[in-house]
Amino acid sequence: MKLRLARMMLAAIVLAIAIPVGWAADPRPLIGQVDRIQGTASVAYDEATRPLKPADPIYLDDRLITGAAARLRVRLTDETEITLGENAELVVDHLSTSPTPAQARSPSTR
Repeated sequence: MKLRLARMMLAAIVLAIAIPVGWAADPRPLIGQVDRIQGTASVAYDEATRPLKPADPIYLDDRLITGAAARLRVRLTDETEITLGENAELVVDHLSTSPTPAQARSPSTR
């Protein structure tokens, strides 16, 4: 019985260490992802800042920040690309998209 309890506690500790808080699902709408980075770029939200890397998700109200000599390209969910130059900041606080021509012709979107 003690061995079983010890194993369960060890498993709980391993899971707590292996699953970082950052992996938790973000309740905000996903609006895109990082496509390319040159130099340093980060994202800030709710007083937390983290460095960006390619394929990182971008959520509504994220503040995108680039450093000196940096470039950041983000591809939004509607395939729009946003490119930031050096020492730039951008907050996407609203995203309104139009249907693509193929979607506009589809009977399901009328």
